[in-house]
Amino acid sequence: MPRRHRSAADFPEPHSGTFATLVRRAIRWHQQAPEWFEEGLLQMGWPDTPTARPSIPLPAIEGVTLLGTVGEVFDESRRMKHCIASYAADAVAGRSYLFHIDYCAGEV
Repeated sequence: MPRRHRSAADFPEPHSGTFATLVRRAIRWHQQAPEWFEEGLLQMGWPDTPTARPSIPLPAIEGVTLLGTVGEVFDESRRMKHCIASYAADAVAGRSYLFHIDYCAGEV
């Protein structure tokens, strides 16, 4: 499923209203999610926990950085104001590999 559709698809609460209401709630949840996840994970001492590395060598691509610890995942979530922190446990378990990408509009 393309990422742009996941906002509503990964909303964690039951919903019986309209799709538009679900999307609004999901957007709000994703914007606030880093605060909820961070509190629980930081209390468990997870900021220094390493995330899994892919089993293949990563290419050296300028501006693309693997988020190597749970702390880096949360920092990314705060900086970028998105829900990547909700994938921290998956990144530790090797079910997801999370990256920061420096992107400048208009540059190739």
